Amino acid sequence: MCPPLFAAIGGLFAGGAGAGAATAAGAGAAASGGIGLGGILKLVGAGLTGFAQLQSSRAQAKSLEAQAEFSERQAAIERQRGAFEADRARDKARRLQGQQVANFAASGVQIDGSAGNIIDDSAAEAALEVSSILYGAELRSDNEIYKSKTARVNAANTRSAAPILAIAPVIKGASRINWGGVYAT
Repeated sequence: MCPPLFAAIGGLFAGGAGAGAATAAGAGAAASGGIGLGGILKLVGAGLTGFAQLQSSRAQAKSLEAQAEFSERQAAIERQRGAFEADRARDKARRLQGQQVANFAASGVQIDGSAGNIIDDSAAEAALEVSSILYGAELRSDNEIYKSKTARVNAANTRSAAPILAIAPVIKGASRINWGGVYAT
């Protein structure tokens, strides 16, 4: 993989078993062109940062998938709510029409003519209200479906970007290490 890294690791433990010997060996490795203990710690830290980024991306993707599922359920609820409200509006219109007919009949007014026009207008208004309720429910449902699709696309993008986001800190950390006496900036 990386010969300077292996040389530095070997250099760390070459001088003896004590902590002082390891530090002295690491300093010697750094002075002789190895990466030393500081370089190893930078690589380990960068690796851990990359792993944390990978885990974070995975969690974010799962969260976006859950959001998509929620939006799909919400879309179904909006359709159901619209159907329920439309049924209530239809029932209300039927009761109003029945009451109008009964009131006109009790007053001795014939249903044809202006009384019939009033009943017809009420029925037409009720039909418009039902259509409006159903249309609004369909729009809300479509918006939730769109949110679901967007969340799923974002989840897929997050998953595909995760490896790149994970390796970037490692590359950045490696670029800041003295590899054989040449410093990268």
